[in-house]
Amino acid sequence: MTTYPPESSGRRLALARWIIDKRNPLTARVAVNHIWLRHFGAPLEPTVTDFGHRAMPVSNADLLNWLAAELMDENWSMKKLHRLVVTSSAYRMDSVYDPADAAIDSENTWLWRMNPRRMEAEVVRDTVLYLGNKLEAGPPGQWLKDDSAAKGDNYRRSLYYGIAQNKILPFLAVFDGPDVNGCYQRASNVSPQQALLLANSKFIHEQSQVIAKNLSSAEGGSNMSNMPGSNDKFIDSAFELILNNHPTEAERSLCAKYLADRTAALEAAGKAAGGGAKNTEPPAQRAREDLVHVLFSDNEFLTIR
Repeated sequence: MTTYPPESSGRRLALARWIIDKRNPLTARVAVNHIWLRHFGAPLEPTVTDFGHRAMPVSNADLLNWLAAELMDENWSMKKLHRLVVTSSAYRMDSVYDPADAAIDSENTWLWRMNPRRMEAEVVRDTVLYLGNKLEAGPPGQWLKDDSAAKGDNYRRSLYYGIAQNKILPFLAVFDGPDVNGCYQRASNVSPQQALLLANSKFIHEQSQVIAKNLSSAEGGSNMSNMPGSNDKFIDSAFELILNNHPTEAERSLCAKYLADRTAALEAAGKAAGGGAKNTEPPAQRAREDLVHVLFSDNEFLTIR
């Protein structure tokens, strides 16, 4: 039987106090660097996992040190640090590329613009669900296994899915989901598999149907698609909802042509089937579903600006 001393030696408490002591700013600097990385897509200190002598020089050392001091002065409140970062002028800068500024600072070291960055895997899945009003954002529940999402009947936030070695939700894996062996800085890649998943995923297809139906209902029903010019409002709404932007005249014209051509093709296919098709939605509405599906494959959907 294991016996424990009646009193603690105090060594663990002494270690904890040393770690957060203001005379040891390393802890605060590491924490700030991780928080900055999550918000800006790039850390202040390039070597996130190594602040030792082999670390790369910090170009914004004064900023890193000032934020570390603020964190300690605010009693290590991560919430206050997050608020400080996201309300800063650096975070709220436009991400538009300026050739003149890029000629001076091509790597954006001095933060003259916000870095465009790819959505994390969990954000991609949750955003698709959120746009269709399907995301269950309730309180935490049971740890979820990946097979619950494969059935397509679970709309919980991706945060609640268990991640283990060689076991990750397939949708998240394609978009560089979390790695249990390297949790310091997540990789961000652009691969053909991502485009193929967005094009062929049953999950994306089902949510495209939901979103198209919601947008059509908002303008008075899918039968309005047969009225001249009614697709313009749908195109504008779809762009604003999915891409968070207004379509240009060229994009609106191209989408209108796509809807007209797709509707005609579906009507022709229905006639060729002799009425044997079991699709309950009219061709015009199904064309709208396909357009929503196409917009999900747009790079602007996956890019945070």
